[in-house]
Amino acid sequence: MSIPLISYRVTQLLCLLPVILGVVGTLLPSFGYFPVAGFHNLNIDYYNTLWQEPGFSSMVVVTLVSGCLATCIALLLTVTIFSVFYSTSSWKVWRSLLSPMLAFPHAAFALGMMFLVTPSGWYARFFAFFTSGLTSPPAWHTVHDTYGVTLGIILGLKELPFLILMTLSACNQVNVSQLLKVGQSLGYHPVYAWLKIIWPQLLPQMRLPIIAVIAYSFSVVDIAQILGPTTPPTLAVAIMQWFGSEQLEQRLLGSAGAICLLLLTGLLMLGWLVLERLLIGKDSRWLINGMRNRLSLGWQWLGHVTQWIVWGVWVTALLSIVLWAVSWRWRYPDILPSEYSLKVWFRYSEKLLTLLGTTWFLALGSAVIGLLLVLGLLEAKKAQQRYALSWLYLPLLIPQISFIFGFQWLLVSLNLDGTWVGVIWSHLIYVVPYICLALVGYFKHFDKRYLTVAILLSGRSQYSYWRIKIAMLLWPISFAVAVGVAVSVAQYLPTLFAGAGRVSTLTTEAVSLAQGADYRVTGVFALAQLVVPLVTYGCAFLIPYFIYRRFSMMRI
Repeated sequence: MSIPLISYRVTQLLCLLPVILGVVGTLLPSFGYFPVAGFHNLNIDYYNTLWQEPGFSSMVVVTLVSGCLATCIALLLTVTIFSVFYSTSSWKVWRSLLSPMLAFPHAAFALGMMFLVTPSGWYARFFAFFTSGLTSPPAWHTVHDTYGVTLGIILGLKELPFLILMTLSACNQVNVSQLLKVGQSLGYHPVYAWLKIIWPQLLPQMRLPIIAVIAYSFSVVDIAQILGPTTPPTLAVAIMQWFGSEQLEQRLLGSAGAICLLLLTGLLMLGWLVLERLLIGKDSRWLINGMRNRLSLGWQWLGHVTQWIVWGVWVTALLSIVLWAVSWRWRYPDILPSEYSLKVWFRYSEKLLTLLGTTWFLALGSAVIGLLLVLGLLEAKKAQQRYALSWLYLPLLIPQISFIFGFQWLLVSLNLDGTWVGVIWSHLIYVVPYICLALVGYFKHFDKRYLTVAILLSGRSQYSYWRIKIAMLLWPISFAVAVGVAVSVAQYLPTLFAGAGRVSTLTTEAVSLAQGADYRVTGVFALAQLVVPLVTYGCAFLIPYFIYRRFSMMRI
Protein backbone atom coordinates (compact mmCIF):
# COMPACT_ATOMS: atom_id res chain seq x y z
CA MET A 1 0.00 0.00 0.00
CA SER A 2 1.44 3.36 -1.04
CA ILE A 3 2.03 6.25 1.34
CA PRO A 4 -0.68 8.46 -0.28
CA LEU A 5 -3.23 5.66 0.06
CA ILE A 6 -2.25 5.13 3.71
CA SER A 7 -2.69 8.86 4.30
CA TYR A 8 -6.09 8.68 2.59
CA ARG A 9 -7.25 5.89 4.93
CA VAL A 10 -5.79 7.48 8.06
CA THR A 11 -7.49 10.79 7.25
CA GLN A 12 -10.79 9.00 6.72
CA LEU A 13 -10.37 7.33 10.10
CA LEU A 14 -9.45 10.52 11.94
CA CYS A 15 -12.16 12.71 10.38
CA LEU A 16 -15.08 10.34 9.84
CA LEU A 17 -14.85 8.08 12.90
CA PRO A 18 -15.44 10.86 15.47
CA VAL A 19 -18.38 12.25 13.50
CA ILE A 20 -20.13 8.94 12.82
CA LEU A 21 -19.56 7.47 16.27
CA GLY A 22 -20.26 10.86 17.80
CA VAL A 23 -23.67 11.10 16.16
CA VAL A 24 -24.46 7.51 17.18
CA GLY A 25 -23.20 8.24 20.69
CA THR A 26 -25.56 11.20 20.85
CA LEU A 27 -28.53 9.51 19.16
CA LEU A 28 -28.72 6.47 21.46
CA PRO A 29 -28.76 8.45 24.75
CA SER A 30 -31.50 10.65 23.30
CA PHE A 31 -33.69 7.51 23.24
CA GLY A 32 -32.75 6.62 26.81
CA TYR A 33 -30.07 4.04 25.94
CA PHE A 34 -26.91 4.89 27.86
CA PRO A 35 -25.53 1.63 29.38
CA VAL A 36 -22.47 3.27 30.96
CA ALA A 37 -24.75 5.31 33.22
CA GLY A 38 -27.28 2.51 33.83
CA PHE A 39 -29.90 3.46 31.23
CA HIS A 40 -30.91 0.41 29.14
CA ASN A 41 -34.50 1.01 28.00
CA LEU A 42 -35.25 2.57 24.63
CA ASN A 43 -37.98 5.23 24.81
CA ILE A 44 -38.90 8.70 23.63
CA ASP A 45 -39.41 10.16 27.09
CA TYR A 46 -36.59 12.66 26.71
CA TYR A 47 -38.03 14.03 23.49
CA ASN A 48 -41.35 14.54 25.26
CA THR A 49 -39.53 16.23 28.12
CA LEU A 50 -37.65 18.41 25.65
CA TRP A 51 -40.82 19.63 23.93
CA GLN A 52 -42.34 20.45 27.32
CA GLU A 53 -39.20 22.23 28.52
CA PRO A 54 -39.97 25.87 29.48
CA GLY A 55 -38.85 28.20 26.74
CA PHE A 56 -38.08 25.46 24.21
CA SER A 57 -40.14 27.11 21.46
CA SER A 58 -38.38 30.42 22.15
CA MET A 59 -35.01 28.67 21.85
CA VAL A 60 -35.98 27.33 18.44
CA VAL A 61 -37.23 30.74 17.30
CA VAL A 62 -34.05 32.50 18.43
CA THR A 63 -31.94 29.85 16.71
CA LEU A 64 -33.91 30.21 13.48
CA VAL A 65 -33.78 34.02 13.53
CA SER A 66 -30.05 34.29 14.27
CA GLY A 67 -29.03 31.45 11.94
CA CYS A 68 -31.13 32.53 8.96
CA LEU A 69 -30.15 36.18 9.42
CA ALA A 70 -26.44 35.30 9.60
CA THR A 71 -26.58 33.18 6.44
CA CYS A 72 -28.56 35.79 4.50
CA ILE A 73 -26.27 38.66 5.54
CA ALA A 74 -23.07 36.77 4.72
CA LEU A 75 -24.39 35.63 1.33
CA LEU A 76 -25.91 38.98 0.33
CA LEU A 77 -22.74 40.85 1.32
CA THR A 78 -20.64 38.41 -0.69
CA VAL A 79 -22.87 38.81 -3.75
CA THR A 80 -22.77 42.61 -3.42
CA ILE A 81 -18.99 42.80 -2.94
CA PHE A 82 -18.21 40.64 -5.98
CA SER A 83 -20.89 42.25 -8.17
CA VAL A 84 -19.84 45.83 -7.44
CA PHE A 85 -16.10 45.76 -6.66
CA TYR A 86 -14.62 42.92 -8.71
CA SER A 87 -11.69 44.17 -10.86
CA THR A 88 -11.87 47.66 -9.32
CA SER A 89 -9.39 49.54 -7.14
CA SER A 90 -11.35 48.53 -4.03
CA TRP A 91 -10.94 44.87 -4.96
CA LYS A 92 -7.21 45.00 -4.15
CA VAL A 93 -8.08 46.29 -0.70
CA TRP A 94 -10.55 43.45 -0.17
CA ARG A 95 -7.92 40.91 -1.22
CA SER A 96 -5.33 42.41 1.15
CA LEU A 97 -7.78 42.55 4.08
CA LEU A 98 -9.00 38.99 3.61
CA SER A 99 -6.16 37.30 5.50
CA PRO A 100 -6.39 39.54 8.62
CA MET A 101 -10.16 39.06 8.65
CA LEU A 102 -9.77 35.28 8.41
CA ALA A 103 -7.18 35.38 11.19
CA PHE A 104 -9.66 37.06 13.56
CA PRO A 105 -10.86 34.25 15.89
CA HIS A 106 -14.61 34.00 16.38
CA ALA A 107 -14.50 34.61 20.13
CA ALA A 108 -12.15 37.60 19.80
CA PHE A 109 -14.38 39.14 17.12
CA ALA A 110 -17.43 38.61 19.33
CA LEU A 111 -15.66 40.28 22.26
CA GLY A 112 -14.64 43.20 20.06
CA MET A 113 -18.24 43.60 18.92
CA MET A 114 -19.40 43.40 22.53
CA PHE A 115 -17.10 46.33 23.34
CA LEU A 116 -18.74 48.25 20.48
CA VAL A 117 -22.48 47.61 20.76
CA THR A 118 -23.15 47.36 24.48
CA PRO A 119 -25.09 50.31 25.96
CA SER A 120 -21.80 51.63 27.34
CA GLY A 121 -19.78 50.57 24.30
CA TRP A 122 -17.76 52.62 21.88
CA TYR A 123 -20.66 53.31 19.50
CA ALA A 124 -22.78 54.62 22.38
CA ARG A 125 -19.87 56.83 23.46
CA PHE A 126 -19.62 58.32 19.96
CA PHE A 127 -23.37 58.87 20.00
CA ALA A 128 -23.11 60.59 23.40
CA PHE A 129 -20.24 62.76 22.14
CA PHE A 130 -22.46 64.21 19.41
CA THR A 131 -25.58 64.31 21.62
CA SER A 132 -25.47 66.71 24.52
CA GLY A 133 -26.97 65.68 27.82
CA LEU A 134 -26.52 61.89 27.40
CA THR A 135 -24.48 61.27 30.55
CA SER A 136 -25.62 57.71 31.25
CA PRO A 137 -25.66 54.65 28.95
CA PRO A 138 -28.84 54.43 26.85
CA ALA A 139 -31.29 51.58 27.41
CA TRP A 140 -30.36 49.75 24.21
CA HIS A 141 -31.07 46.02 23.92
CA THR A 142 -28.15 45.46 21.59
CA VAL A 143 -26.56 42.59 23.48
CA HIS A 144 -28.54 39.54 24.63
CA ASP A 145 -31.58 40.81 22.73
CA THR A 146 -34.59 38.53 22.97
CA TYR A 147 -34.77 37.48 19.31
CA GLY A 148 -31.04 37.14 18.60
CA VAL A 149 -30.95 39.82 15.90
CA THR A 150 -27.61 41.20 17.09
CA LEU A 151 -26.21 37.68 17.21
CA GLY A 152 -27.35 37.03 13.62
CA ILE A 153 -25.85 40.27 12.29
CA ILE A 154 -22.49 39.69 13.95
CA LEU A 155 -22.40 36.05 12.85
CA GLY A 156 -23.05 37.17 9.28
CA LEU A 157 -20.18 39.67 9.43
CA LYS A 158 -17.84 37.00 10.82
CA GLU A 159 -18.75 34.45 8.14
CA LEU A 160 -18.28 37.00 5.35
CA PRO A 161 -14.48 36.45 4.89
CA PHE A 162 -14.99 32.69 4.65
CA LEU A 163 -17.59 33.05 1.90
CA ILE A 164 -15.39 35.56 0.05
CA LEU A 165 -12.48 33.10 0.16
CA MET A 166 -14.67 30.25 -1.07
CA THR A 167 -16.09 32.46 -3.84
CA LEU A 168 -12.55 33.30 -4.97
CA SER A 169 -11.84 29.59 -5.15
CA ALA A 170 -15.04 29.02 -7.13
CA CYS A 171 -14.11 31.83 -9.54
CA ASN A 172 -11.06 29.79 -10.57
CA GLN A 173 -13.46 27.25 -12.09
CA VAL A 174 -15.43 29.91 -14.01
CA ASN A 175 -13.89 32.29 -16.54
CA VAL A 176 -15.18 35.43 -14.85
CA SER A 177 -13.34 37.94 -17.03
CA GLN A 178 -14.61 36.36 -20.24
CA LEU A 179 -18.16 36.15 -18.94
CA LEU A 180 -18.07 39.82 -17.91
CA LYS A 181 -16.95 40.80 -21.40
CA VAL A 182 -19.70 38.73 -22.98
CA GLY A 183 -22.31 40.25 -20.65
CA GLN A 184 -21.18 43.80 -21.36
CA SER A 185 -21.15 43.14 -25.10
CA LEU A 186 -24.81 42.15 -24.76
CA GLY A 187 -25.58 45.47 -23.07
CA TYR A 188 -25.62 44.27 -19.46
CA HIS A 189 -24.29 46.49 -16.71
CA PRO A 190 -21.43 44.71 -14.82
CA VAL A 191 -23.69 44.30 -11.78
CA TYR A 192 -26.36 42.60 -13.88
CA ALA A 193 -23.72 40.54 -15.69
CA TRP A 194 -22.71 39.16 -12.30
CA LEU A 195 -26.28 38.58 -11.15
CA LYS A 196 -27.61 36.99 -14.34
CA ILE A 197 -24.58 35.30 -15.90
CA ILE A 198 -21.83 34.65 -13.35
CA TRP A 199 -23.63 33.99 -10.06
CA PRO A 200 -25.94 31.33 -11.55
CA GLN A 201 -22.74 29.43 -12.40
CA LEU A 202 -21.01 30.18 -9.08
CA LEU A 203 -23.83 29.20 -6.72
CA PRO A 204 -23.62 25.46 -7.50
CA GLN A 205 -19.87 25.68 -6.81
CA MET A 206 -20.67 27.51 -3.56
CA ARG A 207 -23.20 24.95 -2.35
CA LEU A 208 -20.87 23.29 0.18
CA PRO A 209 -19.54 26.55 1.75
CA ILE A 210 -23.07 27.97 2.10
CA ILE A 211 -24.29 24.78 3.77
CA ALA A 212 -21.25 24.92 6.07
CA VAL A 213 -22.21 28.50 7.04
CA ILE A 214 -25.75 27.31 7.79
CA ALA A 215 -24.44 24.47 9.98
CA TYR A 216 -22.14 26.80 11.91
CA SER A 217 -24.64 29.62 12.32
CA PHE A 218 -27.28 27.34 13.82
CA SER A 219 -24.92 25.55 16.21
CA VAL A 220 -22.48 28.25 17.32
CA VAL A 221 -21.88 28.34 21.07
CA ASP A 222 -19.00 30.70 21.89
CA ILE A 223 -20.38 33.77 20.08
CA ALA A 224 -23.90 32.94 21.28
CA GLN A 225 -22.68 32.85 24.88
CA ILE A 226 -21.06 36.25 24.50
CA LEU A 227 -23.72 38.11 22.49
CA GLY A 228 -26.81 35.92 22.28
CA PRO A 229 -29.95 35.96 24.41
CA THR A 230 -29.81 34.31 27.81
CA THR A 231 -33.44 33.83 28.91
CA PRO A 232 -33.88 31.61 27.06
CA PRO A 233 -30.61 31.12 25.16
CA THR A 234 -30.16 29.67 21.70
CA LEU A 235 -30.80 25.95 21.40
CA ALA A 236 -27.07 25.16 21.05
CA VAL A 237 -26.20 27.02 24.27
CA ALA A 238 -29.06 25.32 26.12
CA ILE A 239 -27.85 21.91 24.91
CA MET A 240 -24.37 22.68 26.18
CA GLN A 241 -25.80 23.65 29.56
CA TRP A 242 -27.69 20.36 29.70
CA PHE A 243 -24.55 18.43 28.77
CA GLY A 244 -22.66 20.20 31.55
CA SER A 245 -25.23 19.34 34.21
CA GLU A 246 -24.34 16.97 37.04
CA GLN A 247 -27.66 15.16 36.59
CA LEU A 248 -27.45 12.35 34.05
CA GLU A 249 -31.07 12.87 33.00
CA GLN A 250 -30.16 16.40 31.90
CA ARG A 251 -27.37 15.01 29.73
CA LEU A 252 -29.80 12.66 28.04
CA LEU A 253 -32.11 15.63 27.56
CA GLY A 254 -29.15 17.41 25.94
CA SER A 255 -28.72 14.46 23.56
CA ALA A 256 -32.36 14.78 22.51
CA GLY A 257 -31.86 18.51 21.96
CA ALA A 258 -28.71 17.87 19.90
CA ILE A 259 -30.57 15.47 17.60
CA CYS A 260 -33.42 17.98 17.21
CA LEU A 261 -30.87 20.67 16.30
CA LEU A 262 -29.32 18.29 13.77
CA LEU A 263 -32.70 17.65 12.16
CA LEU A 264 -33.57 21.36 12.17
CA THR A 265 -30.26 22.23 10.50
CA GLY A 266 -30.77 19.47 7.93
CA LEU A 267 -34.21 20.82 7.03
CA LEU A 268 -32.78 24.31 6.54
CA MET A 269 -30.01 22.91 4.34
CA LEU A 270 -32.66 21.22 2.19
CA GLY A 271 -34.54 24.52 2.16
CA TRP A 272 -31.47 26.26 0.75
CA LEU A 273 -31.11 23.62 -1.97
CA VAL A 274 -34.73 24.19 -2.96
CA LEU A 275 -34.22 27.98 -2.91
CA GLU A 276 -31.09 27.64 -5.02
CA ARG A 277 -33.02 25.67 -7.62
CA LEU A 278 -35.74 28.34 -7.64
CA LEU A 279 -33.19 31.13 -8.04
CA ILE A 280 -31.08 29.69 -10.84
CA GLY A 281 -33.25 26.92 -12.24
CA LYS A 282 -34.50 26.71 -15.80
CA ASP A 283 -37.82 28.25 -14.82
CA SER A 284 -36.24 31.37 -13.24
CA ARG A 285 -37.77 34.12 -15.33
CA TRP A 286 -35.72 36.89 -13.76
CA LEU A 287 -32.64 35.50 -15.50
CA ILE A 288 -34.15 35.95 -18.96
CA ASN A 289 -36.40 38.99 -18.55
CA GLY A 290 -33.96 41.21 -20.48
CA MET A 291 -33.35 43.69 -17.64
CA ARG A 292 -29.89 45.17 -18.13
CA ASN A 293 -29.36 48.46 -16.31
CA ARG A 294 -32.30 49.11 -14.00
CA LEU A 295 -31.31 49.71 -10.36
CA SER A 296 -27.62 49.22 -11.19
CA LEU A 297 -26.64 52.68 -9.88
CA GLY A 298 -28.63 52.10 -6.70
CA TRP A 299 -26.95 48.73 -6.23
CA GLN A 300 -23.52 50.32 -6.68
CA TRP A 301 -24.33 53.06 -4.19
CA LEU A 302 -25.56 50.45 -1.71
CA GLY A 303 -22.39 48.43 -2.30
CA HIS A 304 -20.12 51.38 -1.48
CA VAL A 305 -22.08 52.21 1.67
CA THR A 306 -21.99 48.57 2.74
CA GLN A 307 -18.27 48.38 2.05
CA TRP A 308 -17.46 51.26 4.38
CA ILE A 309 -19.79 49.92 7.06
CA VAL A 310 -18.14 46.48 6.97
CA TRP A 311 -14.63 47.92 7.02
CA GLY A 312 -15.59 50.31 9.81
CA VAL A 313 -17.06 47.53 11.95
CA TRP A 314 -14.02 45.27 11.57
CA VAL A 315 -11.49 48.06 12.23
CA THR A 316 -13.35 49.47 15.23
CA ALA A 317 -13.77 45.95 16.67
CA LEU A 318 -10.00 45.49 16.57
CA LEU A 319 -9.32 48.98 17.95
CA SER A 320 -11.79 48.48 20.80
CA ILE A 321 -9.96 45.30 21.88
CA VAL A 322 -6.60 47.09 21.76
CA LEU A 323 -7.90 50.08 23.75
CA TRP A 324 -9.50 47.97 26.46
CA ALA A 325 -6.35 45.84 26.70
CA VAL A 326 -4.15 48.87 27.48
CA SER A 327 -6.64 51.07 29.37
CA TRP A 328 -6.70 51.56 33.11
CA ARG A 329 -9.49 54.09 33.55
CA TRP A 330 -12.20 54.62 30.94
CA ARG A 331 -15.34 56.30 32.23
CA TYR A 332 -18.53 56.74 30.28
CA PRO A 333 -19.07 58.80 28.09
CA ASP A 334 -15.37 59.40 27.30
CA ILE A 335 -14.47 58.32 23.76
CA LEU A 336 -10.91 57.39 24.76
CA PRO A 337 -9.48 56.10 28.04
CA SER A 338 -8.36 58.79 30.46
CA GLU A 339 -5.50 56.64 31.71
CA TYR A 340 -3.46 53.89 30.09
CA SER A 341 -1.57 51.12 31.83
CA LEU A 342 -0.11 47.63 31.37
CA LYS A 343 -0.84 46.59 34.94
CA VAL A 344 -3.42 44.03 33.84
CA TRP A 345 -0.87 42.43 31.49
CA PHE A 346 1.66 42.12 34.31
CA ARG A 347 -0.96 40.82 36.73
CA TYR A 348 -1.97 37.99 34.38
CA SER A 349 1.41 37.53 32.68
CA GLU A 350 2.07 34.06 34.08
CA LYS A 351 -1.36 32.76 33.11
CA LEU A 352 -1.16 34.41 29.70
CA LEU A 353 2.19 32.82 28.92
CA THR A 354 0.91 29.39 29.95
CA LEU A 355 -2.25 29.70 27.85
CA LEU A 356 -0.29 31.19 24.95
CA GLY A 357 2.11 28.23 24.98
CA THR A 358 -0.76 25.74 25.12
CA THR A 359 -2.61 27.50 22.28
CA TRP A 360 0.53 27.67 20.12
CA PHE A 361 1.31 24.01 20.69
CA LEU A 362 -2.20 22.82 19.87
CA ALA A 363 -2.55 25.10 16.85
CA LEU A 364 0.83 24.34 15.29
CA GLY A 365 0.56 20.64 16.09
CA SER A 366 -2.88 20.42 14.52
CA ALA A 367 -1.85 22.47 11.47
CA VAL A 368 1.36 20.53 10.78
CA ILE A 369 -0.27 17.11 11.23
CA GLY A 370 -3.23 18.26 9.15
CA LEU A 371 -0.91 19.51 6.39
CA LEU A 372 0.96 16.20 6.20
CA LEU A 373 -2.32 14.29 6.05
CA VAL A 374 -3.69 16.56 3.32
CA LEU A 375 -0.48 16.36 1.25
CA GLY A 376 -0.70 12.57 1.24
CA LEU A 377 -4.44 12.74 0.71
CA LEU A 378 -4.19 14.92 -2.40
CA GLU A 379 -1.58 12.60 -3.94
CA ALA A 380 -3.74 9.49 -3.57
CA LYS A 381 -5.24 8.25 -6.82
CA LYS A 382 -8.65 7.94 -5.20
CA ALA A 383 -8.56 11.66 -4.40
CA GLN A 384 -8.26 12.46 -8.10
CA GLN A 385 -11.72 11.05 -8.82
CA ARG A 386 -14.78 13.28 -8.83
CA TYR A 387 -16.48 13.63 -5.43
CA ALA A 388 -13.69 11.49 -3.92
CA LEU A 389 -13.09 14.08 -1.18
CA SER A 390 -16.72 14.92 -0.43
CA TRP A 391 -16.62 12.83 2.75
CA LEU A 392 -13.88 15.09 4.11
CA TYR A 393 -16.29 18.00 4.56
CA LEU A 394 -18.84 16.04 6.59
CA PRO A 395 -17.69 17.60 9.92
CA LEU A 396 -18.42 21.05 8.48
CA LEU A 397 -21.98 20.06 7.58
CA ILE A 398 -23.00 18.65 10.97
CA PRO A 399 -23.48 20.92 14.01
CA GLN A 400 -20.64 20.48 16.49
CA ILE A 401 -22.95 20.08 19.45
CA SER A 402 -24.72 17.19 17.68
CA PHE A 403 -21.74 14.83 17.81
CA ILE A 404 -19.25 16.30 20.29
CA PHE A 405 -20.95 14.56 23.25
CA GLY A 406 -20.63 11.15 21.60
CA PHE A 407 -17.07 11.93 20.55
CA GLN A 408 -16.23 12.73 24.16
CA TRP A 409 -17.34 9.24 25.20
CA LEU A 410 -15.17 7.77 22.45
CA LEU A 411 -12.21 9.62 23.93
CA VAL A 412 -13.15 8.39 27.42
CA SER A 413 -13.24 4.79 26.21
CA LEU A 414 -9.78 5.26 24.65
CA ASN A 415 -8.42 7.03 27.77
CA LEU A 416 -7.71 10.12 25.68
CA ASP A 417 -10.08 12.60 27.34
CA GLY A 418 -8.26 15.49 28.95
CA THR A 419 -5.07 14.73 27.01
CA TRP A 420 -3.24 16.74 24.40
CA VAL A 421 -3.67 13.91 21.90
CA GLY A 422 -7.44 13.99 22.34
CA VAL A 423 -7.62 17.77 21.93
CA ILE A 424 -5.41 17.74 18.82
CA TRP A 425 -7.59 14.99 17.37
CA SER A 426 -10.71 17.06 18.02
CA HIS A 427 -9.06 20.02 16.26
CA LEU A 428 -7.94 17.91 13.30
CA ILE A 429 -11.59 17.16 12.51
CA TYR A 430 -11.91 20.80 11.39
CA VAL A 431 -8.32 21.71 10.52
CA VAL A 432 -7.96 19.02 7.84
CA PRO A 433 -11.03 20.08 5.78
CA TYR A 434 -10.03 23.74 5.80
CA ILE A 435 -6.43 22.98 4.81
CA CYS A 436 -7.75 20.77 2.03
CA LEU A 437 -10.07 23.55 0.84
CA ALA A 438 -7.10 25.92 0.74
CA LEU A 439 -4.86 23.52 -1.25
CA VAL A 440 -7.05 21.36 -3.46
CA GLY A 441 -7.38 23.96 -6.22
CA TYR A 442 -3.62 24.58 -6.44
CA PHE A 443 -2.79 20.88 -6.52
CA LYS A 444 -5.48 20.22 -9.12
CA HIS A 445 -4.09 22.89 -11.47
CA PHE A 446 -0.40 22.14 -10.88
CA ASP A 447 1.39 21.30 -14.13
CA LYS A 448 2.64 17.74 -13.59
CA ARG A 449 5.20 18.12 -16.35
CA TYR A 450 7.51 19.93 -13.92
CA LEU A 451 7.52 16.90 -11.64
CA THR A 452 7.93 14.49 -14.55
CA VAL A 453 11.01 16.33 -15.84
CA ALA A 454 12.49 16.46 -12.32
CA ILE A 455 12.03 12.70 -11.85
CA LEU A 456 13.63 12.00 -15.26
CA LEU A 457 16.63 14.17 -14.39
CA SER A 458 17.16 12.98 -10.80
CA GLY A 459 15.70 9.47 -10.85
CA ARG A 460 14.24 10.04 -7.35
CA SER A 461 10.50 10.60 -7.10
CA GLN A 462 10.31 11.54 -3.41
CA TYR A 463 13.25 13.93 -3.72
CA SER A 464 11.68 15.57 -6.77
CA TYR A 465 8.32 15.83 -5.02
CA TRP A 466 9.71 17.82 -2.08
CA ARG A 467 12.28 19.86 -4.00
CA ILE A 468 10.09 20.74 -7.01
CA LYS A 469 6.36 20.43 -6.39
CA ILE A 470 6.31 21.43 -2.72
CA ALA A 471 8.84 24.19 -3.39
CA MET A 472 6.72 25.63 -6.21
CA LEU A 473 3.59 25.47 -4.05
CA LEU A 474 5.25 26.93 -0.95
CA TRP A 475 3.07 30.07 -1.01
CA PRO A 476 -0.32 28.30 -0.90
CA ILE A 477 1.04 25.69 1.52
CA SER A 478 2.18 28.43 3.91
CA PHE A 479 -1.22 30.07 3.63
CA ALA A 480 -2.92 26.71 4.29
CA VAL A 481 -0.88 26.22 7.47
CA ALA A 482 -1.91 29.69 8.62
CA VAL A 483 -5.55 28.80 7.92
CA GLY A 484 -5.12 25.60 9.94
CA VAL A 485 -3.64 27.52 12.87
CA ALA A 486 -6.49 30.07 12.79
CA VAL A 487 -9.09 27.27 12.69
CA SER A 488 -7.43 25.48 15.61
CA VAL A 489 -7.22 28.64 17.72
CA ALA A 490 -10.94 29.32 17.14
CA GLN A 491 -12.09 25.89 18.38
CA TYR A 492 -14.10 26.28 21.57
CA LEU A 493 -16.43 23.29 21.96
CA PRO A 494 -13.89 20.64 20.86
CA THR A 495 -11.33 22.01 23.32
CA LEU A 496 -13.89 22.18 26.10
CA PHE A 497 -15.22 18.64 25.65
CA ALA A 498 -12.06 16.82 24.56
CA GLY A 499 -9.97 18.67 27.14
CA ALA A 500 -12.41 17.67 29.90
CA GLY A 501 -11.63 20.91 31.73
CA ARG A 502 -7.94 20.02 32.04
CA VAL A 503 -6.74 21.69 28.83
CA SER A 504 -7.41 25.41 28.63
CA THR A 505 -6.60 27.73 25.73
CA LEU A 506 -6.88 31.46 25.17
CA THR A 507 -10.24 30.87 23.45
CA THR A 508 -11.86 28.97 26.32
CA GLU A 509 -10.51 31.50 28.81
CA ALA A 510 -11.67 34.50 26.77
CA VAL A 511 -15.21 33.12 26.47
CA SER A 512 -15.42 32.45 30.21
CA LEU A 513 -14.12 35.95 30.98
CA ALA A 514 -16.73 37.51 28.69
CA GLN A 515 -19.32 37.00 31.41
CA GLY A 516 -17.27 39.10 33.83
CA ALA A 517 -17.53 42.81 34.51
CA ASP A 518 -13.88 43.81 33.96
CA TYR A 519 -13.52 44.65 30.28
CA ARG A 520 -9.81 45.31 30.76
CA VAL A 521 -9.09 41.66 31.59
CA THR A 522 -11.37 40.49 28.77
CA GLY A 523 -9.58 42.80 26.33
CA VAL A 524 -6.18 41.47 27.38
CA PHE A 525 -7.15 37.85 26.71
CA ALA A 526 -8.98 38.74 23.48
CA LEU A 527 -5.90 40.57 22.17
CA ALA A 528 -3.65 37.70 23.23
CA GLN A 529 -5.93 35.34 21.32
CA LEU A 530 -5.37 37.43 18.18
CA VAL A 531 -1.59 37.12 18.44
CA VAL A 532 -1.34 33.47 17.39
CA PRO A 533 -3.17 33.59 14.02
CA LEU A 534 -1.88 37.06 13.10
CA VAL A 535 1.74 36.08 13.70
CA THR A 536 1.18 32.86 11.77
CA TYR A 537 -0.32 34.69 8.80
CA GLY A 538 2.59 37.11 8.89
CA CYS A 539 5.09 34.25 8.82
CA ALA A 540 3.11 32.55 6.04
CA PHE A 541 3.75 35.56 3.81
CA LEU A 542 7.25 36.52 4.98
CA ILE A 543 8.95 33.09 4.91
CA PRO A 544 8.18 32.33 1.23
CA TYR A 545 8.94 35.95 0.37
CA PHE A 546 12.46 35.77 1.80
CA ILE A 547 13.09 32.33 0.33
CA TYR A 548 11.97 33.36 -3.17
CA ARG A 549 12.61 37.10 -3.08
CA ARG A 550 14.90 36.74 -6.12
CA PHE A 551 12.50 34.52 -8.05
CA SER A 552 9.31 36.41 -8.84
CA MET A 553 7.98 33.54 -10.98
CA MET A 554 7.81 31.35 -7.86
CA ARG A 555 5.12 33.57 -6.36
CA ILE A 556 2.06 31.59 -7.36
